[in-house]
Amino acid sequence: MTGANPITIEVIGINGARSFSPNPKSIPAVHPAVWHNGDIETHHIVLDDGSVDTGKLRPGASSAPMPIGTAGPYHCTIHPSMVGTITR
Repeated sequence: MTGANPITIEVIGINGARSFSPNPKSIPAVHPAVWHNGDIETHHIVLDDGSVDTGKLRPGASSAPMPIGTAGPYHCTIHPSMVGTITR
């Protein structure tokens, strides 16, 4: 990791493509991503290619900063209708 400041994606609820804010989210290759759970439910976010896995995020919790190797879709494994996209 380069030491660049992490970019936060907010989990805002179980609402399809509107479950994350902002969505899509542009993250330059040098910046890690952090997911913050602002919802009242526990979530578990993974990139569809398997390169990122936040583990379970309880309400109010944040993931560790995670390098994003490639842009692409992600989702919540607990609530599969929750989908997002990282762009460059």
